[in-house]
Amino acid sequence: GSTNKDSLHLNYTGSFDYLYTYDHYQNSEHAFLLNADLNERFRSGNIFGLEAGAGHYATSNSIDSTNNTLISLNPWFGKSSSEFIYRIGVGMVLDFQGEKVDPLFFPEAHLQINMVRGVLMPYFGVGGHMQVNNYRTVAEENRYVRPGLKVKNTQHKIRGYVGLKGSFSRQFSYDLRA
Repeated sequence: GSTNKDSLHLNYTGSFDYLYTYDHYQNSEHAFLLNADLNERFRSGNIFGLEAGAGHYATSNSIDSTNNTLISLNPWFGKSSSEFIYRIGVGMVLDFQGEKVDPLFFPEAHLQINMVRGVLMPYFGVGGHMQVNNYRTVAEENRYVRPGLKVKNTQHKIRGYVGLKGSFSRQFSYDLRA
């Protein structure tokens, strides 16, 4: 990732993860995850960003005969000033389940108002995402799950939230969200 102190430079982060799951019935799953986040702020306060990711989940045939691959792209635009911060974008996901491909779109909007700068900042927004239900996440949720269940990914088409955050000192800050 970048470590620029000047926020007017291109900021980026990237990660690669590999997860291996194996149980005592000789079932296994390999997960390859790649993520990148780019954003740049301009002198006008406008911010342009792009989040991208890919995940491939390869399971043994005893769990599922098809592998699952997700590719996501989330371009967004935002603005930051002393009075407010907002961000709007659209998340696009391609969900490959074997030979079947589902293109999905999720909205993203966030608004934060600085009522008392740094002390009282209400915010609200909407968004959506794709929750991956691979063998590892299902087994972590229910350790008694029977291998071979075909669990589809969960679409959270739209979720709303509201919150209030701020700080009273360097030692005490808060973020209440519902």
